[in-house]
Amino acid sequence: MAAAPETIRLNPSGLEARGPFTLRRYSPVPDPKRTILVLDDNLVGDSAIAALRARTVSGLLDDVELLLVGFDAENFGALHAMRGEYLTFGEYDLGFAGLPATGSAAQLTEFLGGLLREESTLVGVLGYSLSASFAMRFAGQLEGLEFVGLLSAPLWLDAGLEDELAATLQAHPKARLYLAVGSLENDPAPFRPGSMVSLAEALAARLAPAMEERLDFLILPESDHTAVIVTGMDRAIRNL
Repeated sequence: MAAAPETIRLNPSGLEARGPFTLRRYSPVPDPKRTILVLDDNLVGDSAIAALRARTVSGLLDDVELLLVGFDAENFGALHAMRGEYLTFGEYDLGFAGLPATGSAAQLTEFLGGLLREESTLVGVLGYSLSASFAMRFAGQLEGLEFVGLLSAPLWLDAGLEDELAATLQAHPKARLYLAVGSLENDPAPFRPGSMVSLAEALAARLAPAMEERLDFLILPESDHTAVIVTGMDRAIRNL
């Protein structure tokens, strides 16, 4: 039964700092049955909260909460550097993007491992940009995986992440994947031939035969990399 609109909570919990990371929760209903991990809280968290709030009020969802993980940064410059450091599993030359340090994702993985032990209802993960590439690997740690949401994932970063995602989705034959990219993300990509759009198309084509209706691939019209945060979020929440 859908939650009555007058009982729906509007605000997330207060921000809690845990070392370099932050944590907050948005539970629009009193007894949520499913929890979705939202990475990149600093950038996409409020958009995810707004979308879930709207879809709960409309009656589409009545059992979902968000667990939002971000970084303890006061400005975008500091945040940008932390994302490059903690959302990458290997050493990459990302100096062209203003990211001098990479390869410390093990620290974030360890932090999230603690959350996995605490959160028995965690069934999905949603990421944007670098956190989407992180989510491609981390999704495999969710035993009850139902949903993976990737917004503008930099698939050019490491082709091996696609192999890990494919293996994870094969191991969870009921899990759904939402893959979105902006139509304006068509500049040549670093490290691999193609663009953000063409690489996303190739990944969708690879996964489609096995996933069929469990795959929702969308090229968002008139959207660049940052616009996807807003234009792609409601569709992500509707896939839950």
